[in-house]
Formats: sequence, structure tokens, C-alpha cells
Amino acid sequence: MRHSILIALLLVLNQFIYAAEPTNQPTSFSSSNIKPWQFTINFNVSSGGATGYLILRGNQAVSQIPTDGIEYKRGQALGNAKVFYAGNLTSIDIKECIANTKYYFAIFAYNGSGASIDYKTNNPLVDSVTTTGSNIGNYYGNIKPSNLNFLSDLTAKLNNHIFMSYDDYEKKLVPDFYQRDTVVSGSDKGVVTCEYSGEIKTYTKPFDFANTISLDYSREHVLCKNWMNKRGIPNGDLIQFPEGADYHNLMLTRTTNVNSQRSDYPYGKVINQTASYLNCKYGRDASNNFVFEPEDKSKGNGARCMFYEMVCYNGMMGNWGLDNLGGKASSQDQAVLKSWHVTDQVDNFEIARHEYIFSLQNNRNPFIDYPSWADCINFRSITKLACAAQISSNRDERRLIDIISDIHESNIALQFNYDRVEQFELTVYDLQGAILYSKSIEFSIGQNNHIIRICKAFKRFVYFAFQ
Repeated sequence: MRHSILIALLLVLNQFIYAAEPTNQPTSFSSSNIKPWQFTINFNVSSGGATGYLILRGNQAVSQIPTDGIEYKRGQALGNAKVFYAGNLTSIDIKECIANTKYYFAIFAYNGSGASIDYKTNNPLVDSVTTTGSNIGNYYGNIKPSNLNFLSDLTAKLNNHIFMSYDDYEKKLVPDFYQRDTVVSGSDKGVVTCEYSGEIKTYTKPFDFANTISLDYSREHVLCKNWMNKRGIPNGDLIQFPEGADYHNLMLTRTTNVNSQRSDYPYGKVINQTASYLNCKYGRDASNNFVFEPEDKSKGNGARCMFYEMVCYNGMMGNWGLDNLGGKASSQDQAVLKSWHVTDQVDNFEIARHEYIFSLQNNRNPFIDYPSWADCINFRSITKLACAAQISSNRDERRLIDIISDIHESNIALQFNYDRVEQFELTVYDLQGAILYSKSIEFSIGQNNHIIRICKAFKRFVYFAFQ
């Protein structure tokens, strides 16, 4: 009898502390406006009503359930998921996305608020959304490296874009792409990552470049301002013009110790280090030149920014090749850029950033869409190099193929798969377009192995073409 009274009392207390649990979960999950960088999720309200809905997102099926009496905030971690929304809306824009990625959701109805909040934890509404990837479409039309006017046509296409204000970078790119939500000591915060050093920076929203004391972040011109300042104006004024405000050439970086350290030095491999900050460093390369080296996962991104900027604005007040730009541009080794372009390939983060900028500026970076095009251009003079035809069922461009070095110092082992027996001419080029090796070989069905005898020094700096 005493136990029965105690149980009844606990039930009464529970009803007094917590709101009544919703009768049903929401239904009919759907998604719309799916992009590489964001999408919208929609669902129907719970029958019987609910105060609101807690939306959790994870990179795998969400296994965690919320706890009654805890009012979760956007950006808060919960088990293997993160809170992306809590409120009464049933159509929510989801950001913090990268391309070609599947995101999992669990949505819980709740009643009440604060310490009295009560979640319906069984059978939440679950589903997933996969972001899209590159959407090249017919943007380039008939532009291809085999055309005589390849470079001039490409420049005309890229240069024809919408001017976006340099100042709007913090209103567009940061909140819609770079910024992530988090919670620190119970307070809503924003967080971004420095693209050069990998620093994770937490701050009080909104993001503001003018907040130099606690934020200390900047828009880094990858192709440096004084390299491309052909107008003869103060470098700071260049941001009023397309070449100085182009989002394809701006990276989000920490100012002190990173952007300030890079200054206008070329990219390179640091051998004798002078300074560093987390994953980036500054010092002398093997040729004793001062260079800046960003973290590995940004090396190819930076190279592709430079390639784009030089081709986009080539011919505007002169040639935009490295030998014809200002500052320390002539010290930039294009072999370094091209090797980083190959070793740090385009990833889903870069695709999402690229597609978002395309949605704003209405122009694309061709070296993200077609990486092989970089090897068809001499960036010292922005002139066309000879390119071989790529083996492909529907494209004429050459394809990069992964190579594996074997144990012999003068050999490269090439492995690839093919679906039929066919004869091809294999040609090996260096990154300047010079032929290093050529031989007729026969492909067989399945895995093919071919040994190339070539100078060891070229192993990291070659590409392959089949005709």
C-alpha cells in the first residue's frame, strides 16, 4: 500500500514538473531546394498538436534521444548528432553542408519549454537528404583545350560575371557557407575555420571583419592584391574593382600570424621554417626563397584560385601571367601550384563553395570543373600548351590517372581498369607540356598494369594521356 501511494505521488509530481508529452510525432518528411551547400526540409505538424519540434542532424543515423527538462539550443551536440533547430516552424533551411553528402535527420515533437519541456521520444520522424554535386551544365558551351581560341574564349566567359561587393562577403559567404552554429557555456556562438591554418575560431554572432580584437579574421586575396594591381592605385582601393572583390579569389583566414605572415609571398614548400601557426608555415624553400605554405587540404584550393584569377582577368591592362604581374609574382613557381593542384584534388567542401559562389557571381572556376585544363596552360605567360585527348566515352579532355611508384628508382607503375581490349598510344608529359615518354600499349579487360621507365625526379610532376 505504501509503495502504491509513493508511485502515485511520483506520477503527480512528474505531471506537475513536465508538460504533457505530445500524442504524436510530425509526419511526411520531404526536402526541397537541394544545393551542394544547403537545402530545405519540410514536414507536417503532429496530429493533436505540439509546442514545437527538435531537429537533430548527423552524418549517420541519429541514435540519441532528447532528455525531458532540457531545452536544447541550435548548435548543441547531442550524442552522434547536432541540434539544427528547435521551434514551431515546419519548413527549415539547413546549412553547414558540403556537396555529395548524405545527412540524417531525427525530428521529435515536444510540449512546454525550459525545465518543463517534455519530448515524445519514441518513433521520431527520421529521414535523410543528400546534397547535390557540381552542376556544370552547358556553362562552357564549346570551349575546350583543343580549340585554337581556347584561352581567349575562356577568359571572355569567366570575365562576364556579376560584380559582388567585397564588403558583402561577410553578409553572404560567411553566414551562408562558412559559419557553423555551436553552444559555449550555454551561449549561442558561431564558429569558422581558417582555410590556411585550420584554426577553429568561436565568436559571438554576427560575424564582423571589423571586430579585429576578438575575431581577427580577413578575406585573403590568394592571388595577392599587389601582384594584380595594374591600375596603379593604392592596394586597399583595389577591392572596389572586380579583380579585387572576386569571391573565387578570396579565402577566409586568420589575420594575425596567418594572412599577415603570408603577405605577398608566393606559395611554396617550406624547408627552413621561420614562423608557423598551427598547420601553415613561412620560411625558405629549397631555392632559398621566402615562401608561404598553407595546410595540405588547402594547397590545391589555393592553386586553383590563382589559376582562375589569372585566366579570368588576362588581357585587362596587359598579360596576367606570373612573369607579367607585380610584386613577388615572378617568384611563384608554377610547378608547385600544378603539383599541389594534382596532389590536393577537388573535394566536396571546395565543390560546395564553388557552386555557392557561382550562384552569386554567375561564373565558374574551370579548374575545379575540369582539373586537367590547368595542364594545358602556361601560367607564366597565360599561353596555351599542347594537350592530348583524354580517354573517355563522351569528352575530349585528357583525364588525370592515379599513379603508384614501385620499388625501382627509375620506374613508375601505372594501374587502371578498362572494359574492353583496345590499342592506345600512351604519352607521358611533364607539367609544362613536354613529352617525357611515348609508347603504344594494348589495354585488356579488367586491371591493367604498365611499367614506365622514367627519371625519378619526374614521378610527382607528370600526367598521362591516351590516344
